[in-house]
Amino acid sequence: MKRSLLPWRFSLHHLDSHPDLSCPSFPARSAPGDMYRLLDGSQSGIAEWIVPLAFHGHVGRVTWLRQAFAGGALARGEASVLVGEAGGLMRAAVRGDEMGEPGGCQFDAARYFLDDGALVREGELGGARPLEIEVLEPGVDPAPEIEGPFVLDVCLDYFCCLSPFLPPTVPPALIPNLELPHSPASFSPAARAASLAVFDAHLGELFGRAGGPPAAVTVARSAEDGFCTPEAGDELQGAVVEIVGRRVRERWGRELEITLDEGVKVGATRELTPG
Repeated sequence: MKRSLLPWRFSLHHLDSHPDLSCPSFPARSAPGDMYRLLDGSQSGIAEWIVPLAFHGHVGRVTWLRQAFAGGALARGEASVLVGEAGGLMRAAVRGDEMGEPGGCQFDAARYFLDDGALVREGELGGARPLEIEVLEPGVDPAPEIEGPFVLDVCLDYFCCLSPFLPPTVPPALIPNLELPHSPASFSPAARAASLAVFDAHLGELFGRAGGPPAAVTVARSAEDGFCTPEAGDELQGAVVEIVGRRVRERWGRELEITLDEGVKVGATRELTPG
């Protein structure tokens, strides 16, 4: 995401099979320009990209939109955590060290950071900033109300996802504490079409509750990491861009400006900014 596209502070709507809230090894004293290098060398890779945004005060609320098969990490609901520094690393704490009830989103968030080795007590956290986490399942939960600028982030493994770490001959149920989603059935044409239809409807509802268009829309193919195949990625990328563009035109009468990672622009040239 380019800094010039984004306001200083925004909410994040993260459509993905993974929450991407990991932070086992990200240094707290890092410059913004070092983020890509640090992610490449970090323990969890791209799964650590959201916490730095919260740590530096850019994101105060994350809405994770996931399918049912990705529910192993965080239950549907809301959680409130603090993000700050401990031992020179970015770390998380729960307010008042309250873990919440087992099976709830607050409990799962505390467990998520604990399993990551990133959970500390509130009193050990320096420069703490609040981070609100909301977990929704499109097609089951209504779209949330949006206050202020927001960014829509779409990872294509939301629509179809395999775990690249799971041996193909081993059923997921036989591996204890497996939190990485693994859904071979999601790769069927019918399943992908159904997921796209739910996404389309959810986006229409979400945009209807927003005062202006998203400050930016990012799409991650997730093909090189093995969670989504290149063939499915090609199909889904085109479908997602079409849906988002159509919904923006219907709601605000604007066109998307699309920029590839390599900096090659395709499609319309009108920049998408909050109206």
